[in-house]
Amino acid sequence: MPELNDRLINLLDLLNDATPNVDMIQQGGNALMEAAREATEDERTAVVTALGPAMGEAHPLVGSILAIYAGAMVEFGAAVGETGPAVVSLLSQQISGAVDYIEAANEKDSDPEETQTMQALAGDYGEAVLRWQAFNNYGRSALTMMQNDPSTRTAARANPDLLASLEVLSEYSGIAEWLFRLTGVLHDEELLVLHPDQRVGFRVKISGIADNFQLQVLLADAIMGDPADGWMDGEKFPDEVVAAMRDANPDEEITTKSKFNMLNYVALNADKTVGSGLGDMFHWIYSEDTPEAIFPFNGVRVVLIGKRPYDLAFNAGRTFGMMPGRVEVVEKLDKAQVEAWLDKIIADDDNTA
Repeated sequence: MPELNDRLINLLDLLNDATPNVDMIQQGGNALMEAAREATEDERTAVVTALGPAMGEAHPLVGSILAIYAGAMVEFGAAVGETGPAVVSLLSQQISGAVDYIEAANEKDSDPEETQTMQALAGDYGEAVLRWQAFNNYGRSALTMMQNDPSTRTAARANPDLLASLEVLSEYSGIAEWLFRLTGVLHDEELLVLHPDQRVGFRVKISGIADNFQLQVLLADAIMGDPADGWMDGEKFPDEVVAAMRDANPDEEITTKSKFNMLNYVALNADKTVGSGLGDMFHWIYSEDTPEAIFPFNGVRVVLIGKRPYDLAFNAGRTFGMMPGRVEVVEKLDKAQVEAWLDKIIADDDNTA
């Protein structure tokens, strides 16, 4: 679409000014987004690709504004590509200044997210205020890109300084809190799932699962079926519940109930059973928690399935609406393999159930 390309060129030309005008850049960005409404996915992706290097070369605040437009293009369907990891890298460069700003706001006993606080601190802490603004802009873009692109989440997870700083900033910034939660979302992570009572087991891979409500629904859909064929016996969740937890965004709230309990491997008893009472709650895999918190055994996270002591109702919906969830069966274990795994877990010195 020539019009989209022309507006991209106009926007990038504004960056060549000795002192880029933020208002002009925002006007150019808005014009770019207007043209993007009629563009193809490939054309929008070309814009995201072009904005990546431009962000790094621009003034931090200007670059962060470009990042917002790149994120908006992704929301319109553009591919993230290398721009996602670039946004994460530029986000991390703003962290130190953002922390300085938080500390200055705390000294003044002021809310760091209030505009009045930024205005009051701009004189003595101008650079910190600028970095805080850039952090928020890059953060908004990163939220979109991390939901849509696993490689961007991986780039964030691989930056320990960024993770530590996001955890600190989470107390003061909603954007930092959501970013920190996204960094904990696993991608192509293998789980070992065992149902001791039914003597069935599965190796599965999960991606884009933000909490264990979502895990249970998609796991049930993946491993339940005809027991004669080695699948787990049980009632699957309704199709609309599965869709909401996978990639759909229903207009109305959908409520459902848990089908089973999920427990960490330390819940396995010596007789190869798992308890179904409240006395085992310390070994539960809590629905409000995340798959990242599931205990690993021999390098793989293990989910034991048992009966729930009570019904648990919850809303069927994803924490991150742009991030699709996936559970894929890699291997269906035979009974001998299930028995072998149960024996290994019982024999382990750390199994304290």
